[in-house]
Amino acid sequence: EHDGTNKTLVGLYQGKPLNSPNDLVVKSDGTVWFTDPSYGCLQFPQECYLPNNVYRFDPKTNTLQTVIESLKMPNGIAFSPDERTLYVIDSAAIQAPRTYYANNPHAIYAFDVVEQGARITNQRLFATVSPGFPDGMRLDSAGNIYVGALDGVHVINPSGALIGKIRMPKETANLTFGGKDNNILFICSSDSIWAIKLNIKGAKPIP
Repeated sequence: EHDGTNKTLVGLYQGKPLNSPNDLVVKSDGTVWFTDPSYGCLQFPQECYLPNNVYRFDPKTNTLQTVIESLKMPNGIAFSPDERTLYVIDSAAIQAPRTYYANNPHAIYAFDVVEQGARITNQRLFATVSPGFPDGMRLDSAGNIYVGALDGVHVINPSGALIGKIRMPKETANLTFGGKDNNILFICSSDSIWAIKLNIKGAKPIP
């Protein structure tokens, strides 16, 4: 809040505590879409009470609903610039630190956003990311996806084709656009933050 205090928006679903909310994106209508994998329960051993879901929280009505229940470890999440497509990462290839299960998903899935932006449908594989697994992601104004991976940042066009990489000395955990002109890509690795000025701006929510 403006006075420095914190307010919990949501912590329970059907009376059970969320697993370990991982990533989120705020849609232009003010709804908060977030992933809730069980990584926290694996890294800090404790019981998880819910499936690994993706949720939509509406602060206007204070309601929480599941929108995706089909992914093993939902992780990064982002909308296309026109908010007609939702992208969600499934990073189930990693279950705990220093583990890797190549037969598990390490991919980005795409979904169509329907019903006035309140529901998604038509799950499809958008891109498989390797080496390693995808983590956080954000889009530029042209709809290209920038996704963190083991060897840096992979840039994938709206058709799902890899069009370039930003090589980093360490794995990329998460990233976002910022700066005065929204054309600085901030990249987070395990122990450092990098900033790169690009010739394109990050996506902005539709009005």
